[in-house]
Amino acid sequence: MDELLKIISRFAIKGEPVCAVPYGKGHINRTYKVTAQDDAGTYYYILQRINDKVFLDVYGLMRNISRVSAHILTKLATQALEGEKGLTIICTKQGTSYLKDVSGYYRVYDFISEGISIESAENLKQLELGGKGIGRFQRLLAGFDASLLQETIPNFHNTPQRYKDFCLAVDADIAGRKKNCQEVIDFFISRAHYAPLITNALQSGTIPSRVTHNDGKLNNVLIDPVNLKYVAVIDLDTVMPGASLYDLGDSVRFGASTGAEDEQDLSKVEFSLDAFAAILKGYLAEVASMLTQGEQELLPIAGLLMTYECGMRFLADYLNGDTYFAVHKEGHNLHRAKTQMKLVADMEKKMQDIKAIVQNEMSANLVKASYK
Repeated sequence: MDELLKIISRFAIKGEPVCAVPYGKGHINRTYKVTAQDDAGTYYYILQRINDKVFLDVYGLMRNISRVSAHILTKLATQALEGEKGLTIICTKQGTSYLKDVSGYYRVYDFISEGISIESAENLKQLELGGKGIGRFQRLLAGFDASLLQETIPNFHNTPQRYKDFCLAVDADIAGRKKNCQEVIDFFISRAHYAPLITNALQSGTIPSRVTHNDGKLNNVLIDPVNLKYVAVIDLDTVMPGASLYDLGDSVRFGASTGAEDEQDLSKVEFSLDAFAAILKGYLAEVASMLTQGEQELLPIAGLLMTYECGMRFLADYLNGDTYFAVHKEGHNLHRAKTQMKLVADMEKKMQDIKAIVQNEMSANLVKASYK
């Protein structure tokens, strides 16, 4: 802990740091909540050691986050909802957005105390707020030039490339695990036609490139659990140019499953239409009026495509010997891949219902917009 306190002391924080404890459940960066004190009071900060094995260009990463955060804070200064916050970067005493130390790269944010990160929704209202948060994020950044941002992880949501990487993992079978999961492999291969649906639309101009979060899960939206209000979107490491559908899709993949992401009993894993409707309601309340016709037409398959992509990534990592995702038990990534497989199959069965929900929510929001 002493080393962490020395690190954060090199940032322009208020008070003297007295305590640093691990915080959150993130798998990529190491995160700590820091307490600092002086005669005027107590202050809290988030200190993160950036994983420079995943984010190879830390300068580019922090430039993205700095630009997006500044834009959001400027917008909020004129149109904030009560209790709504944005990420505030605390610079080093030399004025840089991050610190390069012999032990790694570090950054500091103001701690947002008004909201919490929810790993598993307790009710539909929380899911609605998760969808609202992602939609609000996109709306606040609607006027931001996405070309100013660089890819922090190349091809992050390039699903055709993810499919190629998956096939390479299957062919190489580095960890000798292919024999354990042929049925799962066959499932993802048989649905290769899903892979280019969004990327083709982006390349053809059918849908626009926007500033997108690219990891729009419920736990990246801070929620006030008492007043049931959206507070802020966090974890901006993957903010890049992309499709709005990626963010909705991730929110649906994570929030509309009735089971845990690594649930071994697949009978507990289903796609909840009620949960989907709640997420979509919150999301479209923010962005319905700005979505193009092309984006509207692809809304029903956003969750399916992101679930398909994520399942392939889990399975490829399993075949490669678990080199990317953190694992905590034998076959962890395979269990994850199987839950995504189950969700994709259930979404396929319920696609007509999904389309009806999208149509109803879009119509309702566009009617509301016409009366404003």
